[in-house]
Amino acid sequence: MKRYVLAHDLGTSGNKATLFDEQGALVESRVTPYNMEVFNSNWAEQDPSIWWNAVCSSSREVLSTINPKDVVAVSFSGQMMGCLPVDREGKPLHNALLYCDQRSTEEEQEFIQA
Repeated sequence: MKRYVLAHDLGTSGNKATLFDEQGALVESRVTPYNMEVFNSNWAEQDPSIWWNAVCSSSREVLSTINPKDVVAVSFSGQMMGCLPVDREGKPLHNALLYCDQRSTEEEQEFIQA
């Protein structure tokens, strides 16, 4: 029985799902793109539901080439320095604020000068 690792890279512009065999050889890879919302000239957000939809879509595509029961591990890497406020059940309260969001520039300056 062959075994596989499914790796996800949840980036700013899309999710890349990559399937590797037990020797580390690339078996399949797919990218599901999505958009970043930029507004007010310096705000940058994403609806976290697009991340989940992209993970599901790209996973289905790469797993269509094998028996999914042969996947022994799943890994994720995610966007850097983002903020996703959630409730007690882990449900998002707001869109995710991305690393390039600059809406707190004034507050940052006040903090630095204090």
